[in-house]
Amino acid sequence: MVKCLTTLMAILVLASCSSPTKYTPRSSALPVVSSTSNAKAEKLYSDPSLSVSHVDNSPCGAVYRVKSGDSLSEIAYHCQVSMKQLAAFNKISPPYVIYKNQRLQMPEQTMQTKQKKQVTVVQKETGIAPQKEIKKEIKKPQKQPVKHQPWQWPAHESLPYRFIRDEAGLSVIDIYGIAGQDVYAVASGSVVYAGEGIVDFGKMLVIKHDDEYMSVYAHNSALLVKEGDRVQAGQNIAVLGATGSASQPKLYLEARFKGRKIDIKKVLTPPSQ
Repeated sequence: MVKCLTTLMAILVLASCSSPTKYTPRSSALPVVSSTSNAKAEKLYSDPSLSVSHVDNSPCGAVYRVKSGDSLSEIAYHCQVSMKQLAAFNKISPPYVIYKNQRLQMPEQTMQTKQKKQVTVVQKETGIAPQKEIKKEIKKPQKQPVKHQPWQWPAHESLPYRFIRDEAGLSVIDIYGIAGQDVYAVASGSVVYAGEGIVDFGKMLVIKHDDEYMSVYAHNSALLVKEGDRVQAGQNIAVLGATGSASQPKLYLEARFKGRKIDIKKVLTPPSQ
């Protein structure tokens, strides 16, 4: 149902509540990011300290071609560049959607990194090591891992649904209903994205939960929370609709862990029929 390649798009097929769960193959296309989203990305990353220019001194070269399973944070780490610079340079805004075979231009490394390289060169040529500032090491308390809680069903339990699997075998879910029905948060967390930056997903929410999982809710007719809001499990956060590329009212729900897409069946159990 998508014009361009994406791993995040759902194939629209209606299934009744009584019918067994089925799988439908998905294409590898990703939704098109709107110009509004691009402008937002530029605004988010307009800090002068993050200004970049195109160079080819990255370990990945001047251009990196996205592979299946890549996330923007992993690419930034591998290529030794700032993820914010990489996102800003390629006009990618939250929730940082990338797709297979996408060509990412590598930004120039920060001035701090350049200075470190220059000091290393001087040290090698002169044999004189620069004086190091003595800093007292302060041990930070380690964060205790938050135990994952099973997700709640995000809509009325009587609504029909269908699991849809992508090329990598990872499932998302479409829940079909009537426009105007409630959409609920699957777990407590903070809203990190609320908008229409991805054209095919329409009005979309992304919630980051306390255990580093994330939930994505797409095709809503209205969003009842905004970025930065704290939500509770089961809270009414949106209104079911048919925005974006949806041809009928439905909720598209996707699961992520540390920014990377995972199989939603690992965290969401369908209600008993």
